Amino acid sequence: MRKYIINALMYSAEARSFEDNYRAEFGPVTFSALFAFAEKYSIYEVFNREYISALSEYLVERHALLPSELHDRPIVEVAAGSGRLSHFLNQCKLPVTVIATDDGSWTLNQPFPVENLSHERAIAKYEPAIVICSWMPENMDFTSSWRPFNLGNLGFCKSILARWFI
Repeated sequence: MRKYIINALMYSAEARSFEDNYRAEFGPVTFSALFAFAEKYSIYEVFNREYISALSEYLVERHALLPSELHDRPIVEVAAGSGRLSHFLNQCKLPVTVIATDDGSWTLNQPFPVENLSHERAIAKYEPAIVICSWMPENMDFTSSWRPFNLGNLGFCKSILARWFI
C-alpha cells in the first residue's frame, strides 16, 4: 500500500497506471480478470433482470401519474455514460422511449446509442416527462439547472423532491 501512496505523491495521475491510481485512492483491492475486463470495456455497473424490471415498472407507474399532455414526452437519461441503462430499459414495455445522453467528458466506450449532449441541452431539446441520472458527478447538482421545469397544467417544479418523486 505504501508504494501506491508514494507513487501518488511523486507522479501525476496521468503518469501512473490505472491500478496505481485506483489503489492509491481506494487502498488494497483484489485485481481480478473481471475487474480488468470491466475497466477495459467501461462497465461500471452490472444490471440484472430484477433491477431493470423493477426500474421499468417504477417508470411506468410514474409516467401514468403525469398529466396526459406529458405522456408523449420521452424519458431522458442524462450522464448516461455508455448508454447501457437506457438500452436495457428500451427493451422493456415502457410507454415512451428512453433517450441516452452524455456530454462525453469521460470518453467512455459507448457500445449503445448515446446522444452527445450536456444535461442542460438534453433537457432543453427533449423537454422530457421523466429524467434519469445515475452518474451525476460528485459535488455537482445537475437538477438546479432543470428547475423550474414546466409540468404542464401542474405548473413549474421548484423543488428537487418534486423532480424525483413525480
